[in-house]
Amino acid sequence: CDVHQQIDTTLKIMKNELRGKVEIRRQFAELPEVYCDPAQVNQVLLNVLLNAAHAIERFGYIDIVTELSDDKLIIKIADTGCGMDEETTKRALDPFFTTKPEGDGTGLGLSISYSIMRSIGGDLTLNSEQGKGTEVTLSFPASLVLKEGQHGS
Repeated sequence: CDVHQQIDTTLKIMKNELRGKVEIRRQFAELPEVYCDPAQVNQVLLNVLLNAAHAIERFGYIDIVTELSDDKLIIKIADTGCGMDEETTKRALDPFFTTKPEGDGTGLGLSISYSIMRSIGGDLTLNSEQGKGTEVTLSFPASLVLKEGQHGS
């Protein structure tokens, strides 16, 4: 799975959601492929990016940074949206927790994304400041990062 390709695919799916409201700023490192299901990566990215877009009221930015650190592949997605207070940040990964009005969301996006990342041995962490935005860090473990010349099977 090429994570940059999955990011681009997810952003294409979200094109209408982002148009005129969000500018995507990319800072991509040269990365190896990751041995995992691209559909799961897309699901995680879609949930995180949709939350970021919904947190931006009028116009803002979503920064997507990729890096290789200690053989872990890291994707950081930061928005300039409304951010979350400490209590909301603590509950954001809980199933069915939502900040949206009743009927507007299931509250499962981040919970599902967290579960997917944990199921592959990775992690999803949140850092948020109310009024300034949120950063979500996706960490893929070294065991999934393919070494040069290695192929997934």
